[in-house]
Amino acid sequence: MAEQPALVLIAPYGPDLWRAVRTAMTSERQTLCRELGRQNSIPDLAAQVLASCPPRFCLAGFCLGAAVAIEIAGLARERVLGLAVINASLAPDSQTQRVIRRQRIAKLDEKVRHGLQYPDVDYVEQTARWLVAPGAARAELRARAMLARVPIAQSLAHQAALLTRPDPRPTLAAELAPVVAISGDHDRICAPIEAADLPQGPIHSAHLLRGCGHLSPLERPETVAMLMNAWLKRIDSSQANKGQDRELTN
Repeated sequence: MAEQPALVLIAPYGPDLWRAVRTAMTSERQTLCRELGRQNSIPDLAAQVLASCPPRFCLAGFCLGAAVAIEIAGLARERVLGLAVINASLAPDSQTQRVIRRQRIAKLDEKVRHGLQYPDVDYVEQTARWLVAPGAARAELRARAMLARVPIAQSLAHQAALLTRPDPRPTLAAELAPVVAISGDHDRICAPIEAADLPQGPIHSAHLLRGCGHLSPLERPETVAMLMNAWLKRIDSSQANKGQDRELTN
């Protein structure tokens, strides 16, 4: 049996976001967590991650990490065997969203110029509360700890990357490998991704988690793991079928 391809997980927050999901997953394949650096564009972030990926791999991205994952899939289609898009937005920012993002960038830039390295407690508490669904107390506590460790300069770079991100929909529409999209119905950051947003076919699926906010890997890790396990099985089956096709043609 061929070795299972590695799974690469991408997020702005590092491995803490994925910890409970990885524990709940049944796959024993190699799993690599990639935290996004301080590059301020999607193509530069994608190049950073791709440089550390194995020759062929499955790719899952959360939020900004999903935008980076889609960019990588377009750059290295023959290497990406499957794509998971988690709590991500496909549509470009509206005019109002762009104004809000620019205001956020200006505030972060001011903090950096004043020498602040990490966010203050009030910001962390308010942001964590906004990111999760109402009543998700345990996830909110974990989100606070995670957000407190993200340098302000890194958040500034990521907001700049989101402001100028390319439209990912053409790349996603052309994706031939299995795709899974996972969204939360209480996500106040990213609108849910629907089946119509994905390529048509049985290897692709979209899932809306009820009672879940923006941080589904923290709020619903068991469900996210279950959906990713099913997605990985589709990838392995697809690769096995391709191997059989190659044998028949030789």
